[in-house]
Amino acid sequence: MKKIFIALVSFIFFYSGCHAADRDDIIDLKGKARSIAELETALDTYKSAPAGSLKRLDLSDNPEHGNEAIRYLVDKHSDLCEAIETIKLTNSGLKAESLPQIQSFINLKHLDISHNPSLTAVVHTVSGAPVAPLIASNLQVLEARDIEKAGGFLYHINTSLPRLETLDLSVSTPDSSEDINDSSLTLGLTALHHLKSLAFAGRHKVGLGRGMYIISGISSLVYLDLSHCNLDDNLILPLYEGTIGGSLADLRLAHNYLTGTSIVSLCFYLQRLQHINLSEQTPRLPELTKNAFSRIFEGKMALEF
Repeated sequence: MKKIFIALVSFIFFYSGCHAADRDDIIDLKGKARSIAELETALDTYKSAPAGSLKRLDLSDNPEHGNEAIRYLVDKHSDLCEAIETIKLTNSGLKAESLPQIQSFINLKHLDISHNPSLTAVVHTVSGAPVAPLIASNLQVLEARDIEKAGGFLYHINTSLPRLETLDLSVSTPDSSEDINDSSLTLGLTALHHLKSLAFAGRHKVGLGRGMYIISGISSLVYLDLSHCNLDDNLILPLYEGTIGGSLADLRLAHNYLTGTSIVSLCFYLQRLQHINLSEQTPRLPELTKNAFSRIFEGKMALEF
């Protein structure tokens, strides 16, 4: 019994130590600011942290003061900015004017600017030349869910995120009035040569025009989410023709208008596919079709209906 007790105590201390270490690398101000003065004071408390020890910044759920907090951090604590690798700015009231400040975080790898409905891509000019609204040369993951002008955003980040691997521009509520078009998709996606994960869930206009042709040409893509995109059998045809077939492993097509015939052909073309989500099609896929799918692809990929 004594040995068990000692082992249990040791585990508790180890577990607590791990979580303490996890907390030690974060500037955690999620939902804590009632005023900008309070937020600035809170940021100042981190200035004595060992150089390079703070890797994460969480300013989520501060809808009134997110922009001011970023500006203050850049102006007053540039040394902290250089070490930070992850920033969460969800529901922070972020506006386009604050995006250029992000380039001060030179080692930033993961940025979440989701749920900022007023965020649009504004093109700034320097000496008459346009400057991308978001410049982050080391950024690998960009989450920008539920922003209104995803098309404009794509259009202007085409060369400013050279190492981007994950891009999420999904929306919670599907909207057919968005501004995504051929130009924004062409300029935004063709320059992202390292893109592995792409999510457009809820973006109805992605399937129109040449959108699917552009997506099908991303030869590095491993994960693709086109759920709730208003797609039918004809709109997904371009996926059969692009270079995506040699890399894509996970495809999400839930809540669309696809039939069994088109999907079977697509699965055969996507040679590396390991998982596909086909749930909630309109009309629903017949049980006979689902059973046929299961027989054909059993042991080859995971199916969700």
